[in-house]
Amino acid sequence: CCGTSHEADGVHPTATVAAFQKVCKKRGFKFMGETTTLSFLQAMGGVNHHKHDCFAYAEAEKRYSKLADAWK
Repeated sequence: CCGTSHEADGVHPTATVAAFQKVCKKRGFKFMGETTTLSFLQAMGGVNHHKHDCFAYAEAEKRYSKLADAWK
C-alpha cells in the first residue's frame, strides 16, 4: 500500500515542509534542514505519505488536516 515513491501518486510534501520550517524559524529555530524536517513530520503524523488508494489514507488525512490548521 505505501511505498517510498510517491511522485507518481501526486504526494509532494515540499510545501508542507517549507511551511513548517517557516513556523520553526518564527519560533526561534536557526536552521532545520529539509530531510530532518520531513522525517520529523513523518514521525509525528504531519505528512500523509499514504497513496490515495491506501486504506489508511483517509484517516491520516484527517490527522494531517488538524496539524496543518494548528500551524496557521
